[in-house]
This record gives sequence, C-alpha cells and structure tokens, in this order.
Amino acid sequence: MSVTKMTHNNFVRFFSDYVICDHCGEETRGRCYAETQQVVCSSCKGVLLDIDESMTDVTEGMMIVTYIPGDFDGESD
Repeated sequence: MSVTKMTHNNFVRFFSDYVICDHCGEETRGRCYAETQQVVCSSCKGVLLDIDESMTDVTEGMMIVTYIPGDFDGESD
C-alpha cells in the first residue's frame, strides 16, 4: 500500500487585492484550484469567475486569462 501526502494549499490566489464576494459578502482574493476553470470565493466557494474559451488566448502551451472588472471604464488609474 502507498500513501500520497496531500499538500494543504492546492490552489492559487487570483486577485492581488481583496474583493467582495457577490454570494456571501465576505472579502476574498479568489481561489483557482488545480485543473479547474473557475475562480471561487475562499469563504463560501461561490463562483466568482467562470473561464470559457472566449476569455482565453492559448499560446505555446500557456493560457492567458483576461479579466475586466464590471466597473472598469476603459481608462487607467
């Protein structure tokens, strides 16, 4: 019998700053778990962002995700 050790953090954070979850109202930086196409809240696991092919550009084995916040007016800060 073989035992495989699972790591505690099997996700990466998506947002650099905290955002408010639309589902539970808590602050989160979002989590992306391995082999998923969703960003979920760290508190309630509600889906914050669901990545589909129209939001990505696959180049030489890498996926680039473009995220534009709903309140973005097209001008830089």
